[in-house]
Amino acid sequence: MQQSKDANIIIVIVLLFWFAQYTYVPYTTPFLLAQKVGADFVGMVVGAYGAIQFLARFSLGILSDIKRQHRKLMRFGLLIAAIASTLRLIYLDANSFLIANLFSGLSASTWIAFIMLYTKALGEETSLQKAMGYVFAGNYGGIFLAFIVSTLCYKHFGMESLCIAAIMAALLGFALTFLLSDIKDTTVKKIHISDILNTYKNKRLLFFSLVTFLHQGVVMGTVMSFSTELGYHIGANDFQVGLITIVYILAGTISCYLASTNLAIKIGPCFSITSVMFLYFVYCIGVLYIENITLFILIQIIAGISCGFVFAWTSSEAVKTVDIAFRSTAIGFYQSAFGGGMTLIPIVCGFLIHKTESLASAFIFQGIICLITAIITLIFYIIRRKYKEL
Repeated sequence: MQQSKDANIIIVIVLLFWFAQYTYVPYTTPFLLAQKVGADFVGMVVGAYGAIQFLARFSLGILSDIKRQHRKLMRFGLLIAAIASTLRLIYLDANSFLIANLFSGLSASTWIAFIMLYTKALGEETSLQKAMGYVFAGNYGGIFLAFIVSTLCYKHFGMESLCIAAIMAALLGFALTFLLSDIKDTTVKKIHISDILNTYKNKRLLFFSLVTFLHQGVVMGTVMSFSTELGYHIGANDFQVGLITIVYILAGTISCYLASTNLAIKIGPCFSITSVMFLYFVYCIGVLYIENITLFILIQIIAGISCGFVFAWTSSEAVKTVDIAFRSTAIGFYQSAFGGGMTLIPIVCGFLIHKTESLASAFIFQGIICLITAIITLIFYIIRRKYKEL
């Protein structure tokens, strides 16, 4: 009973945590550009969030396995999220947003603790895939609520209102952590450097970290950035651009939950990841030919479905064969990979757009990435079934 209560509280904290991280995101770029901030500096502000995660998640994953203080790390992440939006609120300029995004990236890096604490609260009788599906549904649910609030409030109350909402959510989440019981860790063992190095040699971890590197990079290069620009090009207004991200996140939230169902587990990761990555390829090419804004908003469902299933499946598949005592280390490596993807691939897309003076080049490039990801995933599982392991 207590475990169930803890698990429910953690899901609420997860919602609040990601709400605090994303409330201001949809309007950061237009807010800064309206202040006559250069596009190159805005790119640095956006990239700072992913770059710091790429650097921090390795060490935080190892630290989490060594210290096993998941609640303390969770509280640290929530406080840092509150501090980040406080900086934005006080100064409301480009430099404060850059520094704040570094803090936000550090805060997001503590996501490892939320995942580990939630899986422990559910207990070993709950499958890893179910646990990942639930916790990522909470992740996407928080972002979904954040995008709704930002869409409704920004035009009328400005960026200040979004920063205040983020601060309040982070502090409420911090307060809720004190309602959690002392969840016992039954996997405690002495950590050796050789164990950590061996974890990084795990073939499944390496492969699915590559998949999430490619996938998350495309997410940041499409629905989180250039898809909205495409929307403006076909005549979308600010509210309709907000709907683009809302529909995407809603579809992602639902698909994360569906990925945790018995039917999805029965279907398995091979078909799920391969098929949705092919759908994402269709999305990347298809959006280039859509001129109706309603249809453009609806096609974001494809991107959301892809993100939900790929996140839930790759996160569980990456650590499936890792000793439970070193899963924080493995998750830190995995999450560093998608931090790298969300930094590098959008930069390449920006370079392509600059050189070709066309958004189409970036979407074709990302479509090819999706198609390659679908193919290598299929090959991975064919080889795995042939040799029984990989």
